[in-house]
Amino acid sequence: MRTNFSKKVPDGDTRLRDICNRCGHIDYQNPRVVVGSLPVDAHGHILLEQQGCEWGLPYDFMRVGETSKEGAARILGNTVAADVGPLLAFGELLQSGIVTMTFRTLAQPTATMQPFALNDARLALAGNPVALQALDVHEAAQGQSRVAPGFLSHSFNAAAKGAEQILRLAPETSCNPAKACGDCSFDKGPKVKIVPGVVAAFGDKILMAQRAIPPRVGFWAVPAGFMELGETLREGAAREALEETGADVDVGALLGLYEIPELGQVMPVFRGEMRTPDLDAGTESLDARLCTWTEIEAMVQNRQMAFMIVKDTLDRYKQSKNAAEIQPCHMRLPLCLPGKPEGPGIDL
Repeated sequence: MRTNFSKKVPDGDTRLRDICNRCGHIDYQNPRVVVGSLPVDAHGHILLEQQGCEWGLPYDFMRVGETSKEGAARILGNTVAADVGPLLAFGELLQSGIVTMTFRTLAQPTATMQPFALNDARLALAGNPVALQALDVHEAAQGQSRVAPGFLSHSFNAAAKGAEQILRLAPETSCNPAKACGDCSFDKGPKVKIVPGVVAAFGDKILMAQRAIPPRVGFWAVPAGFMELGETLREGAAREALEETGADVDVGALLGLYEIPELGQVMPVFRGEMRTPDLDAGTESLDARLCTWTEIEAMVQNRQMAFMIVKDTLDRYKQSKNAAEIQPCHMRLPLCLPGKPEGPGIDL
């Protein structure tokens, strides 16, 4: 067992981390991302996959370089008869350190996937809370091309099956695995990470943070950062807002889901309301402000926004401000290279 690491709180952080004493690599613990499908045939039947003596839905770890929809299609292989449809549900499996994304997909029955009526499928999936959550959202949103996804926060009973067993997951492998150094056991191979963010308001003003860390130091953004083990997506967005700006934010509905597959990043951005106007910029921010829409427009005109996603989420927040229900977007963002202009996003 290699022991050349220490538990320390890195500068600008608030938690103990495992840090290699030789190379200084910090082992930030992030949930693993799993994608899956709820296959539906042309007659509206649910297609379940035979898994030994049980029935279930196909799930696998998402890979760097693919979008979540591409991952769902990869798992189904040649059974897909149409494009993967909308995201039905997030599963936040806290003790297992897994976030699941389940999509509705049009498919055809195969030798290992058989059609079930809705109620029969529910009985067959008993004991799989992730699949049942996706089934419930599918039933409530049949015929809709855009769905407000559900959220399931679940802690598995340690004495029962774990998430990996219930979802029938093979061990995760990383692309191009590499060690940080010869004396520590940190795997620095690329893994998909969740980056939750929030567009938070206090009255008619919007919370903005001026970045103090690369990339785009000095430019403005909404609070966002890497999700950590043991928290839900909304809790991650609220924590980032607190760490970057000192704001106490109540995180609400999902505004949009953005992906940069080349970086292995999935970014859910939520609406939020600040409980108080108090701000205190953290070490990752040069400044934190409550901005009017006029000030935000001036930032856009002066090209002071850090990323395209910032303007898009702000626009969607403004457009949906008085909406009773938000239909979130799902977009693939282009990889922005240094010195190159950002291209347009692509709807998924």
